[in-house]
Amino acid sequence: MELLCPNCQQKLTIPDQYAGQLMRCPLCNGTFTAPALAGVPAPMPVSPMPVSPTPSSPPAENLYTMAPATVPPPAPTWQPGPATDSPQGQSPPSPTEPPPPEPPPMPPGEYSRTMVWTLSDRVVSMLAPTGLGLVFILSFLPWAAFSFRGISGSLNGWTIGFGEHANAIIGIYLLITLLAFVLSVPAFLFARNLAPAPPFVKALGPWRSAIVGGVALLGFVFMIYTYLDAIFSAGGTPGTIWMKLAVRCHLIALIGSALEFWLEARRTRNLPPPRVELRW
Repeated sequence: MELLCPNCQQKLTIPDQYAGQLMRCPLCNGTFTAPALAGVPAPMPVSPMPVSPTPSSPPAENLYTMAPATVPPPAPTWQPGPATDSPQGQSPPSPTEPPPPEPPPMPPGEYSRTMVWTLSDRVVSMLAPTGLGLVFILSFLPWAAFSFRGISGSLNGWTIGFGEHANAIIGIYLLITLLAFVLSVPAFLFARNLAPAPPFVKALGPWRSAIVGGVALLGFVFMIYTYLDAIFSAGGTPGTIWMKLAVRCHLIALIGSALEFWLEARRTRNLPPPRVELRW
């Protein structure tokens, strides 16, 4: 029989024994069902097996053949186009290929242990009241020792500041340090929510630690002035071990106030506390 392909409208010749079966056009590779002959029941259609298009070599005489039995269709493959489809004449990779796996993480090198320190606001908030409290306790211990004509003695901080031969600078230092200690105790209680803070104290926010640190810094200036003046005048380190320890405790309190102000400022910006990581 002769008929027109419903896909490409080309004239085709089909043997009569293939009437009523599913056929594939050799020109356009399209499929269609051949018409059944009169008085002959059409057989059950059979799905054709997909064949790669070969437009460059059409079959001779445009004759049809019966489509093969149904088989699972193969996975679609990408056919590379001409060299001009991609830059520099290179064909792009097949889209059906899975992406390459990610490389494994780099080994930590020669490091086998890690230690992390996080700056805790709970510990930092204790530095100022603890340091200033120790300075107040150490002020009752001997800060100066003397020996004259076989008679030796010692003077504590309050005797030096308010005794018979008082040193006004030491006296001012002790009073300012005592004020800073009094301010640091409620500031610590408010920061740790151990006591209800008044509204005006809450409004200060991180400036609470800045106020305590400012008062403590003012007192520390008086102590450093006296300390350096005695070094340049006498040519040696003045005071006893208790006075030197009091100076160092005061310095720790200043560092604690500065760190607390920094952490409070970071907390208001929703930043995590800083940490230090050590590997070896």
